[in-house]
Amino acid sequence: MQPASCNWDSDGELVDAILANNEQAWKELYHRCQSAVNTIARSSARRRNRPDIEDDLTQECWLQILKALPQWKALPNGKEDDLCRFVSTVAKRKLIELYRASRQAQAETSIDDRQHLLVELPDTTTSESNLLAGIAMRECLKQIAPRYAVVLRLMALEGLSAAEAMEILGANKATIAVWKFRAMQQMRHCLEERRAK
Repeated sequence: MQPASCNWDSDGELVDAILANNEQAWKELYHRCQSAVNTIARSSARRRNRPDIEDDLTQECWLQILKALPQWKALPNGKEDDLCRFVSTVAKRKLIELYRASRQAQAETSIDDRQHLLVELPDTTTSESNLLAGIAMRECLKQIAPRYAVVLRLMALEGLSAAEAMEILGANKATIAVWKFRAMQQMRHCLEERRAK
């Protein structure tokens, strides 16, 4: 059902009315832009393979749009941007933010779930110098950032390939390569500090 129009002369007047808590103005904006916002949210839910969260994403978008409306009028040269284009941009940015946050949480959970991989290094040492080197490596492994240490253990100590580490950790190839590089740097730095003592 379409809301009764109050004939705002410009999008600026419509936004001013929304910011003044005019319910009819809010309904008018919703009516104008709901199709675009719903499409963006639906597309995001499908990309995540989570159609069940479409309504939640749509709601998050509209909340962000309401927060962002005061910024709309603050465009340079007093030009007014197309209001629905602005609304769509805000919605897209919010969904990107939510997606990145969920990926970050997923990565952190993945790392936390694999802390058991750091518990012990295999003890294959036989001579005293090998024993001391093994102890130094164990101590240094505890000092390395957990995500780097997990990659180091999987690839360098357990001999897994980058593809296998990617599958276990749920990260892409470039991320695994960066984590391994940083792990090796931190391990080298730690071992050099221990030798200097």
